[in-house]
Amino acid sequence: MKRMWWTTTLAAALFALSACSDATNNNDAGDGDAGDGEELEGCPLVQSLWNEVWEVEIEESGLEGRTPQTNLMDVWGSSADNIYAVGNFGTILHYDGTRWTPMESGTEKDLEGVWGFVRKDSETGEITREEVFAVGSDGTILRYDGTSWQSQLVTSDPDEDNPDPQPVTENFHDIWGTPAPGDDPATQHPYLVAVGGNGVIVRFDPLTMQFIELRREEQSEYLVRDENGNVIYDGEVPRTAFRTIFVRFTTERLGAVYGSGDTFVAVGNNATILENTHSPQPANWENEDDWTPPAGYSTAIFDDNLPHFAGVWGEGINNLYIVGLDGIYLNKRGATYNLCEKLDDNPNATYSCLEPPNFIRNFWAFSQSHCDEVPDGGTQEEAGSSSWGFFIGWNGALHTLSQGHFCNIEEFVTDRRLEGIWGTRPRSTAERTIDGGTGDEMYECDPIEVVITGVDGTIIRLRNREGR
Repeated sequence: MKRMWWTTTLAAALFALSACSDATNNNDAGDGDAGDGEELEGCPLVQSLWNEVWEVEIEESGLEGRTPQTNLMDVWGSSADNIYAVGNFGTILHYDGTRWTPMESGTEKDLEGVWGFVRKDSETGEITREEVFAVGSDGTILRYDGTSWQSQLVTSDPDEDNPDPQPVTENFHDIWGTPAPGDDPATQHPYLVAVGGNGVIVRFDPLTMQFIELRREEQSEYLVRDENGNVIYDGEVPRTAFRTIFVRFTTERLGAVYGSGDTFVAVGNNATILENTHSPQPANWENEDDWTPPAGYSTAIFDDNLPHFAGVWGEGINNLYIVGLDGIYLNKRGATYNLCEKLDDNPNATYSCLEPPNFIRNFWAFSQSHCDEVPDGGTQEEAGSSSWGFFIGWNGALHTLSQGHFCNIEEFVTDRRLEGIWGTRPRSTAERTIDGGTGDEMYECDPIEVVITGVDGTIIRLRNREGR
C-alpha cells in the first residue's frame, strides 16, 4: 500500500492549514478497505491507518452509573504511569500505571481543569519535585505537592495604593503553566495562569504565595459632587473629573488557556482570544500583566457569526489549534490565525472543517520522525514521520488529522461527551538515535498513549505501541 510520507516536523506539517483542503472528504465512510489495485486517499486512508496502529480500550474509573452523574472534565499526566483526572464534586483520580484510584481533594466543588509538572533525578529517575494544580467552581484552586491537595488563596486587589483584597468567586474552567526551573519550591516557581467566567484571569504570585486576579487600569469620567451629594455645576454644565478604575481584560467567559515559553493565550466566548507575554524573571511579572488581542487576529474572519472557543493546545505558541462550537477551529501558524474555509459543496454552511459539526472541546497531537512503515526495499531512515492530531468533543466525537487529511473516526467506542485529552510525548529524534546513527535500525520509536475523559466517569485509552 502506498503511503504519503511526512518528512517534516509537526510544526511544519501537522499544523499546516493546507489540510483544510480535504474538508470535503470528512464524511467518507467505510473501514478503509480498497478494491484490487485501488489506492486509498483522504479519510479512507486515515481510517485504514487508524485501524492498523491504534488500540482503543475503555477503562474503569469507578464512577460509572453514579447519581448524580460524575463527569471527568480534564486530564493531565507527567508519564504513562502518573496521570491525574478531575471532575464533578471535587473528584480527583490518579493512575499509577495499573489502576485509577480516588484521591482526597478536600472539596466538593466541581473541578474543570488540571495541570502540573514533575522533576526527576537524571541518574535515578526518581521524582524530586511534583506540583499539580486543579481549578473549578466558586474560585476553587487546589495544589498537590506530592503528598496532599491543599486549597489555595485566590484574591483580587489591583489597586496598590488602596489595598482591599477581595476573594475571587467566579468559576475557573482551565489552568496552564510553564514548569519551575529548579527543585526548590521556596525559590523556584512555575508561571501559572487560570481562567474562567466573566473574563477572570488569575496568576500565581510567588511573592505572596497566592493567586491574584489580573486587571488593567482605565480612566473613568465621573460627576463631581458636594459634601451633600449634589452635583456641582459650572454654569449649566455638570463639573466632571477622572479617576483610575481597574477592569477585566474581557467580560466574556474564558474556557481555556495554554502557554509556552514566555507567552500565554486564553480563549473564550464570542471568538475571544487574549495573549500575554511576560518576563522570565518573577520580579518583573507584576509589571507585565497585560492581556490583549493578538496581532494578526481579527474577528472579522467570522463575518457576524462569532463562535465560542472551548479549547486551545499547540506545539509552541506559534503552532496552535483553537477549537469550539460547531466543529469550528482556528489554526495559528507564526503570527497568523487562520480559519478553515467553508465547505465547497455548501456555500451556506457555517465555517467548519470538521464534519459532523460537533462541539469540539479539546485538541492534542504528536509527531516523531522515522517511525512510520518502511517503504518496500527501503531503510528505516527513509520512513516518514508519524503524526496524529486528535479533536475530541460531544457525542463521542473523535476527529483525527493524519497524512494531511481530516477524518471523523466513525463508530468510535462511545457516544458520550468527551471533555479532556492528554498524551505521552515522544523523545526528540536525537534522543531516539541508536547504533551511533548507522545501520538499518537507526531510531527507536517511542510508543504513544493517549487518555481521553468524559461524562459519567468515562476514561478511554488509545495505544500506539510502535509510535506509528
